[in-house]
Amino acid sequence: MVKRICRDCRTRVNEHPKDPAPRLCPDCYRTRLQRLLPQGLNIIESFGWDIFLMWAEEALVEIGGETPEAARRHVAGLARGESISYEEWLGEPKDG
Repeated sequence: MVKRICRDCRTRVNEHPKDPAPRLCPDCYRTRLQRLLPQGLNIIESFGWDIFLMWAEEALVEIGGETPEAARRHVAGLARGESISYEEWLGEPKDG
């Protein structure tokens, strides 16, 4: 773990070196994702799931604060209808 300052609220946080949304505390990351929800639902209703998935990858980077690689993994999980574990999000192999 490394100490970093959240880029939104400026609090010090412990963060995994490969954190998918670097320099964001959990509360600020959650707030950013909540901003995406209404837009995402509107896109699904208006244009469908495939267009939403294309939009989501860019939005997770630009608004959500995720790295491009993490956003791709996040969207791939959504496309499969799966929730993604923190370890998978970090790109670390699962045990077993």
